[in-house]
Amino acid sequence: FDSSGFLYYVYGLVGFALPRSTQGQGYMTSSRVAREALSRGDFVCFDTEADDDLSDCVGIYLGDGQFIHASASAGEVVISPMDEGEYGRTFSWGIRPLQ
Repeated sequence: FDSSGFLYYVYGLVGFALPRSTQGQGYMTSSRVAREALSRGDFVCFDTEADDDLSDCVGIYLGDGQFIHASASAGEVVISPMDEGEYGRTFSWGIRPLQ
Protein backbone atom coordinates (compact mmCIF):
# COMPACT_ATOMS: atom_id res chain seq x y z
CA PHE A 1 0.00 0.00 0.00
CA ASP A 2 0.88 3.65 -0.33
CA SER A 3 -0.90 6.03 2.06
CA SER A 4 -3.84 6.80 -0.23
CA GLY A 5 -4.17 3.14 -1.24
CA PHE A 6 -4.46 2.18 2.41
CA LEU A 7 -7.32 4.64 3.01
CA TYR A 8 -8.96 3.61 -0.26
CA TYR A 9 -8.84 -0.05 0.83
CA VAL A 10 -9.95 0.43 4.46
CA TYR A 11 -12.86 2.72 3.68
CA GLY A 12 -13.82 0.50 0.72
CA LEU A 13 -14.28 -2.38 3.16
CA VAL A 14 -17.16 -0.47 4.74
CA GLY A 15 -18.62 0.62 1.39
CA PHE A 16 -17.32 4.20 1.38
CA ALA A 17 -15.88 5.23 -1.99
CA LEU A 18 -12.83 7.50 -1.93
CA PRO A 19 -10.67 9.08 -4.61
CA ARG A 20 -7.53 6.99 -5.15
CA SER A 21 -4.87 9.74 -4.78
CA THR A 22 -3.63 11.58 -1.68
CA GLN A 23 -4.51 14.85 -3.38
CA GLY A 24 -8.04 13.64 -4.16
CA GLN A 25 -8.53 12.41 -0.61
CA GLY A 26 -7.00 15.49 1.00
CA TYR A 27 -9.13 17.90 -0.98
CA MET A 28 -12.47 16.11 -0.61
CA THR A 29 -15.46 18.36 -0.08
CA SER A 30 -16.08 16.88 3.38
CA SER A 31 -15.59 19.11 6.41
CA ARG A 32 -12.03 20.07 7.31
CA VAL A 33 -11.11 19.61 10.94
CA ALA A 34 -8.41 21.33 13.01
CA ARG A 35 -5.87 19.19 14.86
CA GLU A 36 -7.49 19.87 18.25
CA ALA A 37 -10.95 18.80 16.96
CA LEU A 38 -9.95 15.44 15.42
CA SER A 39 -12.05 12.35 16.15
CA ARG A 40 -11.34 8.65 15.58
CA GLY A 41 -11.78 7.81 11.92
CA ASP A 42 -10.99 11.29 10.57
CA PHE A 43 -8.42 11.50 7.80
CA VAL A 44 -5.25 13.35 8.65
CA CYS A 45 -3.34 15.09 5.85
CA PHE A 46 0.31 16.10 5.84
CA ASP A 47 2.39 18.33 3.57
CA THR A 48 5.54 16.20 3.31
CA GLU A 49 6.81 17.31 -0.12
CA ALA A 50 8.03 20.69 -1.37
CA ASP A 51 5.25 21.33 -3.88
CA ASP A 52 1.97 23.25 -4.14
CA ASP A 53 -0.11 20.32 -2.87
CA LEU A 54 -0.72 20.35 0.90
CA SER A 55 -1.88 16.71 0.99
CA ASP A 56 1.08 14.44 0.24
CA CYS A 57 0.51 11.85 2.96
CA VAL A 58 -2.78 10.70 4.48
CA GLY A 59 -3.75 8.46 7.37
CA ILE A 60 -6.58 7.61 9.74
CA TYR A 61 -6.71 9.29 13.14
CA LEU A 62 -6.93 6.75 15.98
CA GLY A 63 -7.22 9.13 18.93
CA ASP A 64 -4.72 10.14 21.61
CA GLY A 65 -2.48 11.85 19.03
CA GLN A 66 -1.90 8.66 17.02
CA PHE A 67 -2.69 7.80 13.41
CA ILE A 68 -2.37 4.71 11.23
CA HIS A 69 -0.94 4.90 7.73
CA ALA A 70 1.05 3.06 5.10
CA SER A 71 4.62 4.25 5.60
CA ALA A 72 6.81 4.42 2.50
CA SER A 73 9.98 4.46 4.61
CA ALA A 74 8.94 1.48 6.76
CA GLY A 75 7.34 -0.42 3.87
CA GLU A 76 4.35 -1.38 5.98
CA VAL A 77 1.27 -0.09 7.77
CA VAL A 78 2.30 1.58 11.03
CA ILE A 79 0.91 3.66 13.87
CA SER A 80 2.72 6.98 14.34
CA PRO A 81 2.44 9.91 16.74
CA MET A 82 1.13 13.08 15.08
CA ASP A 83 2.96 15.51 17.33
CA GLU A 84 6.53 14.32 16.84
CA GLY A 85 9.11 14.63 14.09
CA GLU A 86 8.05 15.14 10.50
CA TYR A 87 4.35 14.63 11.19
CA GLY A 88 4.34 17.21 13.97
CA ARG A 89 5.80 19.78 11.56
CA THR A 90 3.80 18.95 8.43
CA PHE A 91 0.16 18.50 9.55
CA SER A 92 -2.16 20.30 7.10
CA TRP A 93 -5.68 19.44 8.29
CA GLY A 94 -8.08 16.67 9.15
CA ILE A 95 -11.10 15.63 7.14
CA ARG A 96 -14.27 14.13 8.60
CA PRO A 97 -15.47 11.94 5.72
CA LEU A 98 -18.31 10.14 7.49
CA GLN A 99 -20.79 12.81 8.49
